[in-house]
Amino acid sequence: MAPKCDICFHKFDLELHRPKCLPCGHTLCKECLQNPALDKKCPTCRKELSADPADHPDNIFVIQMVEVDDEDDAGPPLKKIKTEEETKLQPLVRGVEAGRKVVEKLQQVVPVAVEALNRLLESSAAQLRQLEEGLGELEQTGADVTEEHLQMAAQTEDAARLLAVSKFSVVAEEEDEVSGESWRASLQLQPVEHVLFPVLLQLRANGQLAKVDDYTDPSPSSAYVGPPGTDVLKIRHKHDLDYDGHLMVNAILQDEQRWKHARCLRHVHGVGAEKLLRIIGPQLEELESLGQVSASFMQAVEKMKSLKRLVVSCDPDEGGYPDLPLQLEELAVDFVKEEQLRCIPRMPHLRSLAVTNYTGTDMWFPPARHGRLAWLKVGMKRDQETTMLSLVNAYGSSLQELQIVCAVSEAEKESDDDDDDNDVAVNSGREPYFPDLDVDLAACDLPRLRRLVLVRSSAPGPCPEVDACLLQRRAFRKFFGTAVDVVCDACPISRV
Repeated sequence: MAPKCDICFHKFDLELHRPKCLPCGHTLCKECLQNPALDKKCPTCRKELSADPADHPDNIFVIQMVEVDDEDDAGPPLKKIKTEEETKLQPLVRGVEAGRKVVEKLQQVVPVAVEALNRLLESSAAQLRQLEEGLGELEQTGADVTEEHLQMAAQTEDAARLLAVSKFSVVAEEEDEVSGESWRASLQLQPVEHVLFPVLLQLRANGQLAKVDDYTDPSPSSAYVGPPGTDVLKIRHKHDLDYDGHLMVNAILQDEQRWKHARCLRHVHGVGAEKLLRIIGPQLEELESLGQVSASFMQAVEKMKSLKRLVVSCDPDEGGYPDLPLQLEELAVDFVKEEQLRCIPRMPHLRSLAVTNYTGTDMWFPPARHGRLAWLKVGMKRDQETTMLSLVNAYGSSLQELQIVCAVSEAEKESDDDDDDNDVAVNSGREPYFPDLDVDLAACDLPRLRRLVLVRSSAPGPCPEVDACLLQRRAFRKFFGTAVDVVCDACPISRV
């Protein structure tokens, strides 16, 4: 079947409806292109057409399809081709069929690619204007540089370095692991007009391209070597701690069978726990603390290159906490520190994240570059709402489930917090109330979100106001529709 013109819907032919290729990538027939009503603009994307209609080149791919279609319309051959001849022609027949698929696919993706590149250009230009305006304002007022401007400047520098790369390697693989094939290429990139440069920038903008420094895969020397299994070392309060609350590291290490093949350490607590981590840390993949941990404990955690899952609670009154391991896949931090939050965008493998009780300054998160985070729980104070929404928006493109600690209403919040303002700790059983949370979340780009959980309290018990909770969840449903399941973790009515 011959392709048709998208404007007049006539089949392309070799005369009046001859396919013409426009500079923007779209294809029109010769008759539509000569229509004065177009006003020398592409009717699809409204780009200016500077050339005369007669000067636009033919779309060779479509012409070939028209010629093949004309041959098919000529009727069947006078006699049946012999079986041997059919066998010889089979490769050519398959080639023709594949060629048609390629042309059809290119007709679909070329306009989309042109539109994406135009958006990339507009976004880069807008970013440049913001930086120039911010620089001029700071030079005049002498104010401090904002976090947003610093992040934007860093992204622009990364883009400039990316355009200066000289080598490019790519691997293409089919989805079928059994019969699928793969292709590899290692190229020496040409000057900036090379078509791969905008592709690199687009991959970076989509969060699919990251600097090598952001990847900290475990080295072979730190990987676990031992029998398969999930041996767990669990710290027992009565047996592993002395009367002064010190962890008896020597006694634990003397029982070699208990920790030799352990890849998971749970309920770790007690003074001096970091000494145990220095010994068994290289083999651990999971670590879960019981109670709050010190900065020295987290310094030992930072050096654990095989760690994939971390659940800890920091001391709100202590500072000097180091960075988090960047290879983590699952992370939960209570009383999270500012320096720890800054590590999150640099974690390429992170799939599950829970951060609660942040008390630092407002932060702005750039769009995620890795796009793997599927589950997120946030619990922050009322005056940290900007930081919370920025984190949600940064990972919105990949989130499938979002949990937010929040109160049902202002009245319920005030009844639980008579003396303090609404800047309360999440784990105190009194959640912050966000009156416009439904509108704020609707403004975030959450295309893959399937479940929104409103967390009422860490303390057990039913929802304090079931009727108000139902109305609140209905308000969310107005924005998200039926595609998102909105539930309350404490309400007996789990659905809107």
